[in-house]
Amino acid sequence: MKSLQKKGLRPIINTIFTDPDISQRLYLVIVQGDVKDYIKEEIESQENLDYFLYRMLKHYERKRQGQLSIVNLHQFMQKLYSPFSDPILPVFKAENGNFNYEGTAIFQNDKLISVVTDSDDEIYQLIGNDYYLKYLPIPKLSVVLGHVRTNVDVTFSQDLTEMNFKVELKGRIDEYQGEKNLNDLDDLAEITNEIKSHLETQTKAFLQKNQEWQTDPLDIGARTLTPFSRPIEKKEWRGKWRNMEIKVKYQMDLEPLINIQE
Repeated sequence: MKSLQKKGLRPIINTIFTDPDISQRLYLVIVQGDVKDYIKEEIESQENLDYFLYRMLKHYERKRQGQLSIVNLHQFMQKLYSPFSDPILPVFKAENGNFNYEGTAIFQNDKLISVVTDSDDEIYQLIGNDYYLKYLPIPKLSVVLGHVRTNVDVTFSQDLTEMNFKVELKGRIDEYQGEKNLNDLDDLAEITNEIKSHLETQTKAFLQKNQEWQTDPLDIGARTLTPFSRPIEKKEWRGKWRNMEIKVKYQMDLEPLINIQE
């Protein structure tokens, strides 16, 4: 991981990209741990291990459940050479015969900046990757949302000093372990507002981290382009993005299913 932070991925990626025998549909991942030991252990019990891993990644790509980030060579190269976005890669950990998803690596150009995990990764999946999460647990509020879909609308002030980040969210309350009665309209409105406030806070914090890191994995810069506007240069966009005021607003449409009280 440290070598990716210092040296970057560009030499490796360019070598792979120019090899005519390698498909641009090749999946790219970062693996923590001892990959050689993992392969040595697994290849004895799992024939065609490389094909097994390929099928696993293909499955998640097709399902688009927001469970993890899936990136192929073509997609990585597109973001790498775009002036308005930065690449991401999924991070897995190979340990004790297991191959587990850890989170999403965020790059600035080709250099690794940070790996987002847990709630930050869920926010990324929700607002910038699949725009869907099969389950969204919020332990702080004792609630689990299910089948969460979002639609994101981003607008800017004319001088690009302010961004309004609006998220329309639809889903349902799958589990609730709190004190409120979800069959009561007042209680339902209260928990919905609490969820709304929580997501607005989490989303703003995630966006502000990317401002601090000077990264744009959500392709926000591309949203500044309009048919009759002057295209903004990459250096200018970085400066605008770093200092931009962010306002986040969620519009909630939640269907209550059950109310569990113990």
